[in-house]
Amino acid sequence: MKTNLFISILLIMFFASTSAIGQTSQIVKYKTNADSQKKQDEVVKSIENLSGVVAAIFTDDNSNVVVVRYKKSKVNKTKIENTITKLNYTAKQVKRRKSCCSKKASGCGK
Repeated sequence: MKTNLFISILLIMFFASTSAIGQTSQIVKYKTNADSQKKQDEVVKSIENLSGVVAAIFTDDNSNVVVVRYKKSKVNKTKIENTITKLNYTAKQVKRRKSCCSKKASGCGK
């Protein structure tokens, strides 16, 4: 269990780091119905086999959200999504939430 936590932390740090100079990468998240470790491993392996995908990881055991870092010049979101759905899993893109305080929205409680 501690090993999985350590590996997860290392991978999160990897996602947070910048990519190599001159190469830009993007991050996309998908909510899936891959609800077991075996299914999640299958999804990650398939995604990482795509040319242009830097890394893929599930955020934790309960959320079923896979985070994918990819090079926009080599692969796109649709191709990643199709890779997941070809395995007969759902792939709903998780959109980033906008902070209410960044837009000075009414009712924002700082």
